[in-house]
Parts: sequence; structure tokens; C-alpha cells
Amino acid sequence: MLFPIPEEWSFISNNNEEVTQNDLKEMYRSLSNAIRGNIDFFTPIVYGAGAAGVGTYSEQNGVIARSIYSTDIWFNVYWTAHTGAGELRVQIPLTCDQVGGQPFVGSCEISNGLTLAVGYTWCTCKANENSTFVNIVQNGSGVNSAAMGIQAQGRLRCHVRFFGKYNK
Repeated sequence: MLFPIPEEWSFISNNNEEVTQNDLKEMYRSLSNAIRGNIDFFTPIVYGAGAAGVGTYSEQNGVIARSIYSTDIWFNVYWTAHTGAGELRVQIPLTCDQVGGQPFVGSCEISNGLTLAVGYTWCTCKANENSTFVNIVQNGSGVNSAAMGIQAQGRLRCHVRFFGKYNK
């Protein structure tokens, strides 16, 4: 809860400059955002891990919700005519922090031409330590998880939570 500060109050900073009412409001606003968290938007970009490539996008929406300890990222991206090669990954604007070697796994929906390899029945998205990419992983019963390869066309709708570095 923020309390109003009377206009007649005067504050002096460490370098003997007067701290204004607006300075204090900005301090409260910053503190409030750190406690409550804040929301930002970004444009997700699909890459191949072997050759980044380029594609034509008809949808690129991303939302970041940051709190004191964790970061949640949701994105929806639809592309066609992509020229990338290798594992499918999506660039995000934050770096996943180090926390003992364990990746952070989130949910993922695929559609519009994006298909799983034989034997796989669902996919997840994974934010790796010290990385600004979310990797898309294929999963299934009785098979080891494996990275999904980039395809010329597809749509991803994903969510992942991780500890994000404040590098934006």
C-alpha cells in the first residue's frame, strides 16, 4: 500500500540534492513492480539450431510476466516457408538463470503443419540455463524425449516458467 506524501515534506539525497515528490513516486512505483511483478511483451522468433534460417510470420505474440523469483513466458508463433535446419527453438528476450543444471519445462501445443516424429505423442518447451532460447522437445510413452526438428511450416503455443536473469 502506498501512502500519500505531503507536498511540504523535503528530502535530501546522499549527494545533497533535493529528492522531489516525483522521485519518491517513481521509487514507490519501482518497488511495487518488483513486489507485484510486471508484464512486458516480445516478438518470438523461430530458429533452427543448426542453421538459423528465416521464415514468413503471420502471428508472433509473446508475453512475459516477471515476479521477484520467477519469470513466466507465453508465446504464440505461426510461420511458413522457413529455411532453418536442425532443432526447433524460439528466441526469447531473457536469459534463463543457472539453478543446478535442471531445465525448466513448460507446456506446448503444435498445429498448422507441425508434426511429431513417429512414436512421439506430445511436446513440451524447455528453457535451458544461460540461454535465450526455448527448445521444443518431443515426448511419448516408452521413448526418450528428443528435440523436435524445425519444419518449414507450423504453429506453436507455449508457456514456460523459469528463473530469469534481469538482463533486459
